[in-house]
Amino acid sequence: MYNTSKCQACYASLLKPTVSIIKPSYRDVVEGTANVTCVVVGFGLENIEVTWDVDGKPSTMGQKTMRGKDASGAQEIKNTHTISLEQWRKGTRFTCKVAGGCYEEVIKQLTIKKETQTMEPSITVSKANFDVSLQSTVALILVCNVNGFSPEEISISWKKDNNILNETLYDNGPVTPAGKGYTTYSILKIGRDEAGGKGGSYSCVVHHSSSNQPLTKSEKVPIDSWDCAIMGAALCDIRNENEDEYSELEEANSVWNKVSTFMVLFTVAIFYGGLVTFIKVK
Repeated sequence: MYNTSKCQACYASLLKPTVSIIKPSYRDVVEGTANVTCVVVGFGLENIEVTWDVDGKPSTMGQKTMRGKDASGAQEIKNTHTISLEQWRKGTRFTCKVAGGCYEEVIKQLTIKKETQTMEPSITVSKANFDVSLQSTVALILVCNVNGFSPEEISISWKKDNNILNETLYDNGPVTPAGKGYTTYSILKIGRDEAGGKGGSYSCVVHHSSSNQPLTKSEKVPIDSWDCAIMGAALCDIRNENEDEYSELEEANSVWNKVSTFMVLFTVAIFYGGLVTFIKVK
C-alpha cells in the first residue's frame, strides 16, 4: 500500500510510470552480450527502485542507467539484466519490479519459452545480377537466403576468408512467416576498395537454436570475375555469359586485323611499283 501523506509531498509522482521489457536480439545472445532491458518512463523517478526476479527468485544482477528529463519533464530509467545462451535455450522467466514514489509496485514479466520443436534453416548464397557503373563504389553484391526455420529468432553475419566482416557492410532483412516456418535474407555489398584485397571466400554465418553449431554457406569470388565486375566492360559480360560468342567475336577481330594488314601492304607495293616505273621512264 502507498502512503497518502507522502503523495501530498510529491504530487509529480502520482501517476504510475510506464514499464516495459525489451527482449534482446538472438545475435547478442549468441555473442554473450545479451541483456533483458526494463524501461521505466514517468515523472519523479529519482527515488524509485527497480529489482529483478529470475524464475521466481530474486537476482542482484540488474544494472541501472538514468537519462535526463525531456521537454515535458518525463524521465527514463533503463535497468538491464544479463541473459545467457543456456537460459535462452532452456526457457527462463524474467520479472521486473518497479517500486517507490506514490504508486503501488508495477510488475512486468518476460518469458523466454523453451522451443520443443525446431526446424533447421536451409541456406543459399548467390551473386546478385546488377549493372555496375564506373561511378559506383559497389563492385559485387552477395545475397544469403535463409528459409524454413523455426523459431523465428535468428542471427546472420558474414565472414571473408574466416575473418568477421563489419555489420555496416551488410543489411539483414525482416523475418517473415513462410509455410510452417520463417524466412529471411542478408545482402552483402562488396566495395571496390575493400580492405584485404580483391576476391576471396565469402561466408554467410547463421546462428539458430535448431543447431548447436553455426551454419555456414560460402561463395568463392575469383579475382578475374571481380575485375570484370569492377571494369563493367561489355566484353567481360560476353565472356562470362556466353564463352562461344566471345570466341567468335575474338576470331572476327583477328580476321579483320589480317585483312587490314594486307590492304596496307598491297597499297605500299602498288605505290612502290609505280615509283620505280616512273624513274625508269625518266
